[in-house]
Amino acid sequence: MDREDFNLITGQLNILELKIEEIKNTQTEMNTSLSKIREAVYGPDQGIYARIRDLEIWKTSNSRMNWLIITGMVGIVSFLAQNFISKAF
Repeated sequence: MDREDFNLITGQLNILELKIEEIKNTQTEMNTSLSKIREAVYGPDQGIYARIRDLEIWKTSNSRMNWLIITGMVGIVSFLAQNFISKAF
């Protein structure tokens, strides 16, 4: 192996080292981004799962309230209809 081959290999190794450093930096940035995404999805207070849980709780309570209102309205209409019919005859 002569000096020219040695310089060529050294240059290529330097290029390879630079590319590896670039990959390390990119991987660190991706790790930071993934941590932010993980927090956005699994965050206990503001994460997507927490929001879905809150929406499910709201839906359950809202459904109960709707049934209560509908039952009350049916009762009032039935009472008024019975009163109207009994007074008419």
